[in-house]
Amino acid sequence: MVVGVDQYKYIRKMAAEEGLSQREIARRLGISRNTVARYCKGEHMPWEAKDRGRKPSVVTGEVEDFIRSCLDRDKDPEVPKKQRHTARRIYERLVEEKGFTGGESTVRRWVKRIRDEPCEAYMPLQFALGEAAQADWGEATFYLRGERTRANLLCFRLCGSRHIDVRAYPRKDLESFLEGHIGFFERIGGVPRTMIYDNLRTAVLKDWGKRAVCQEKFERFSAHYAFTPRFCNIGKGNEKGLVEGLVGYARRNVFVPLPWVDCWAELNIPLAERCDRYKKRHIRGMNLSVAELFEAERKQLLPLPAVPYEAALVKTLKVDHFSTIGIDGNRYSLPVEHAGRHVTAKLSAFRLEAFYRGKKIACHSRCFDKKRTIYELGHYIPLLEKKPRSVNNAAPVAELEVPPQLRELAARSEDPDRVMVRILKLCAEHGLQRVAEAARRGPALSLDALRLALWEEDGGKVGKDLTTQDVRVETVDLSSYDQLLEKAKS
Repeated sequence: MVVGVDQYKYIRKMAAEEGLSQREIARRLGISRNTVARYCKGEHMPWEAKDRGRKPSVVTGEVEDFIRSCLDRDKDPEVPKKQRHTARRIYERLVEEKGFTGGESTVRRWVKRIRDEPCEAYMPLQFALGEAAQADWGEATFYLRGERTRANLLCFRLCGSRHIDVRAYPRKDLESFLEGHIGFFERIGGVPRTMIYDNLRTAVLKDWGKRAVCQEKFERFSAHYAFTPRFCNIGKGNEKGLVEGLVGYARRNVFVPLPWVDCWAELNIPLAERCDRYKKRHIRGMNLSVAELFEAERKQLLPLPAVPYEAALVKTLKVDHFSTIGIDGNRYSLPVEHAGRHVTAKLSAFRLEAFYRGKKIACHSRCFDKKRTIYELGHYIPLLEKKPRSVNNAAPVAELEVPPQLRELAARSEDPDRVMVRILKLCAEHGLQRVAEAARRGPALSLDALRLALWEEDGGKVGKDLTTQDVRVETVDLSSYDQLLEKAKS
């Protein structure tokens, strides 16, 4: 029985002030002794709703089984810890896959009940537009050309508008760190006055927090872009809580399930799309959307410098006798005419560029293995033309999978080595796959026929491999023959 407030008041007064027994109170009020026993000591209040433990009607057995299956799969050690389901991700999947019509809070309660985890509280922060941005590294797992690979996510978030930016890099080195900053500043069209970090080794030389001493190159970088770096105390990730949440957001929405891509650029496409979609959000406590606040914040940012900072690792290196240079634990080929010279190498997040006297002479995709030599066939063609007998054992050629049709074409000639060099020159100019396809379509009975097939594919444009000078046709003066005949008759 549930009593009213008036009856509850009489029960408490009779028990506390008059000291009546429960039997007497029940007799005077005409209610059950059990009811008096429940309320006389003030342990229970009639206006408090009793939790009967009823399940919401929207959470059916199928929905509960789906939630449990998501959490059970996350227990698999093969699933990275930072790429497991959250309550929001489970809710989104329920809506998309099961047509769930309930609220997100309902799913959150069930996830919490199953996990039996307490809810962590965070201190709300407030920043002026253009005042600051937070940056942090995160990690995620994906498949690159079928191989399980770790991506390092460089995340930025403007503290005023909450605008986000995330890019994936193979390494957490200084080149990637600075290049990521430059891209972020250029995409938002300015520079925040303060950048907030934890104690990153790529930025901090020693100490931490207020006592942190920046790395020399990072100090120059912050001076060039006129922002003030600020570092958190050790173990105080809540001091940059806005970007801490962004790392998890990127993992949950782009890396669940694990993506399969062929290159890093392909991985960064869905990250950029997700950041664009985030602009439509309305952050709790803010009247405008992220996109509207961002447009206002752009006007408060510091202007970009006239010249971007050189983020690449720059070194002066000597080219060895094999026409390669060593950097970052690997060797890269250069054109053979530069063997023995000193060149300038610039190593960025994804590329290696080599310069000689200010002119770019080579560009390679950066290799992230160790003790590898990366060759480009075109760099060695002039040397192979001088030394054709080395073609079968040349390391730059050995890495190529030359199709059998091309090898047979060279073998049928009178000078197989020299013809193979000429075929490889065509491969360097047109690409191995294209030359192989032209040979299969022919079939190419000779080197000239193969050249003609490539020439016709280019629309009949004469290239250097067909002629080295323009063809000129001159008319003949036939009157000279008449003069000779007249002389002969006389």
